[in-house]
Amino acid sequence: MYAILLFLALSASTAPSEPWAGSLCVSDASVVDETNHCQETAASVVTVPVTTRMALWRSTAGDRFVVTRNVGTSIDLAGANGTLTFVPVAPRGVREPIIVTLSTVDGSATWRWSVPFSPKPRAITVSVAPATYTLLLDAPHVRPLRRAPIRVAEKITDLGELHLEPALLVRGRVADAATRWPVAAASVASEDGKAKSTTGVDGTFELLITTPPPWRIVTTHPAYATHFVDLARADGDTIVLPIDLHHGSTLNVELIGVDRAKVTLSRLRGRKRERIEEKEAAPRATFTRVDPGDYIIEARGTGPLEQKLVNVHVDDLPEVVSTLTISSTEISGRVRHGTASLPSAHVVASKESGVKGELIADAAGEFRASAWEHGTFLIEIEHPTLPAPFRTLRELEDIGTAEWQLDVPDIRVVGHVVDAANGEGIADANVQIESIGDGMSFSRTVTTDGRGDFELAGMIGEHAFTVWANGYVASRGIRVTLGNTDKVRDIVIRMERQDTTDLVIVDAVGNPMADAIVLADLVNGGTEYDTLERTNALGELKLPIRRGSHKQIWILPPSGSFAVVEVTYDEQPRRIVVPPPVAAMNVLARTTTGEAAANIALLLKYNGVVVPPAVAAGLQRTAGSFRTDVAGEVTLRLLPAGMYGIWPYQTPEERDAIVLGLANAAAPVEVALTAGRADVRLTFKPRATP
Repeated sequence: MYAILLFLALSASTAPSEPWAGSLCVSDASVVDETNHCQETAASVVTVPVTTRMALWRSTAGDRFVVTRNVGTSIDLAGANGTLTFVPVAPRGVREPIIVTLSTVDGSATWRWSVPFSPKPRAITVSVAPATYTLLLDAPHVRPLRRAPIRVAEKITDLGELHLEPALLVRGRVADAATRWPVAAASVASEDGKAKSTTGVDGTFELLITTPPPWRIVTTHPAYATHFVDLARADGDTIVLPIDLHHGSTLNVELIGVDRAKVTLSRLRGRKRERIEEKEAAPRATFTRVDPGDYIIEARGTGPLEQKLVNVHVDDLPEVVSTLTISSTEISGRVRHGTASLPSAHVVASKESGVKGELIADAAGEFRASAWEHGTFLIEIEHPTLPAPFRTLRELEDIGTAEWQLDVPDIRVVGHVVDAANGEGIADANVQIESIGDGMSFSRTVTTDGRGDFELAGMIGEHAFTVWANGYVASRGIRVTLGNTDKVRDIVIRMERQDTTDLVIVDAVGNPMADAIVLADLVNGGTEYDTLERTNALGELKLPIRRGSHKQIWILPPSGSFAVVEVTYDEQPRRIVVPPPVAAMNVLARTTTGEAAANIALLLKYNGVVVPPAVAAGLQRTAGSFRTDVAGEVTLRLLPAGMYGIWPYQTPEERDAIVLGLANAAAPVEVALTAGRADVRLTFKPRATP
């Protein structure tokens, strides 16, 4: 194994007035001179100034590099008493130089150099001043590899081998779906626009993607509907992707009940909506070249609640007609806090369908609005005199007019979170409140201030408090009932200190994982947890744990994937590697008669460990919903590879019964997930009705 020795640090040397451009030679006895030639030299040391405008080697501090004969390439600058070493490894078949960029995280200095191709990977040792750095490795036909933050102290920091992954080559042919003739001059691109290609006369294309998965390939042509393909992961570095384009349907949207509205067409992909186009309907709007699939049509008027949403399925037909019948209800309302009006209060009304509008009360606390949808609305009231938004429910019937009297009870909950030993307030504690009252239940979270205090507007009913704070045992089971006669309720929550162990969470290539959620001490059948922590920017956290004990923790990074590990107090600091999010699982649920089985939830076991309901709830932010949609389908994305067991259920009671009995039970469905997507079909027998 060859070694390249580089010494980097800040220097007071002065760069020449005339900058020059060139490449950095890395042979043992050569140097780039100011005429841009690599010259052999017998001298032991040759010094060449470096400027900020150098093509491949750059230093914002105007430093100098020194090439030393028979030692390797070195950058020898004053004050460099920290050492960073790593081995960049290019994928097989890549023979271009690797470009190495090292910079301080604050951007005060940047160095960039090239490492020529070598059959054997070269170790690079960099002598730098102690600081925090960012390292970037890049080359043609590879995905850039970034490591940050890297803390270098007055000792050797060894990153080991850094393997660059090959870029993904997508090649294929674009054809007319009906005639099978090739489509020339079609644009094929990644959704972020960083990779682009145009089909030739034979419809073929090649697309080189250097960004990490997942990917979305978008194909457009003036004569066809836009085509999307989602790729979760590639098996290898090449994907053959045939693309069939449809001329698309003409979708005519007709309004009944109103003369004019803005109409937005959005495509449904699982539970996500992708906006395609907006048009003015008076009272008809026409959308052309609409690809087959499921869509949402949204009509909007001028008022905040003048919204109407309908679902429509577009088949591969020349023309599709969708009618929106709009019946308007006039709402008059008033907002009060106790018996006093709340002038200029903000009232946000929303529905599960996606309708959401903000109303602003006048100086008398009154408001008016016209609503195009009916049913149950969640109402959130915000006002400077309220320490937190107040929530309630209202039903809106299709009867032409309605009155909403929104009364915020004149009740406040004033809380104090303190250390049980000394009574001092605990700042930045997370307080979760589960409230039941006014015909609904909901959860909200507040954070204590610097004195350990929090405050919220009360709601008549029962409230349960759970508190987490770094270095303390979670406090739960605090319950408060508020009635009509209550005005201010003071509560004090005392927390016991607990020992901690240091953890560092990194991804598969060693990058620190910031803002990862760590759950532990799950209770009540895995539906609740007593420990919730988040990693800092360096992927670090202090996990509460008793001396001599161990606990199981779940790690949920914001970028996808997850990990479950056993942690002991004695093993610290502990470095935990989270596997990459390379797998996806598409579940299709059908009855024995072939109908879609909607609202089927999935309980998973991962590599023999049950995924608790509380963990599954946290995974939804990256993996997606764990419950089938109206089409009986659900796709779980950004999962780690491994063996998965699947238990379907519909109610929490069914789930709890499964959890109690499945510790050593085999799952009814098992699937081994590898890189890419796996398709799973579940068939259900309809339940007998009593």
